[in-house]
Amino acid sequence: MKQEIIEVIKKYIDVDEEAIDVHLTNKSNDDGTVGAPALYANIPIVNIKNEMKKVKWPNKKEMIKYSCAALTFIIVFAVFFSLTDLLIAGVKTLVEEYL
Repeated sequence: MKQEIIEVIKKYIDVDEEAIDVHLTNKSNDDGTVGAPALYANIPIVNIKNEMKKVKWPNKKEMIKYSCAALTFIIVFAVFFSLTDLLIAGVKTLVEEYL
């Protein structure tokens, strides 16, 4: 299992294979019972610069475009949920008055 984990991770980042520590652990619960097994993996990263070079950072124009899109999305949904809340509150008031 350790080698399979290393092979998958090596596709994305450079790791120090000799220093990798992978094992299963079982922690005891406070009540004395044994908990579920957990996979522990300590994987030292050697070089991540190549991965950072692959990241496409947005320029100023794109950042403004994305920010405006996010704010528009937030405003539209805030208005939608506010109107929905008012509608439900109005219906509730009508039902309470009727009963």
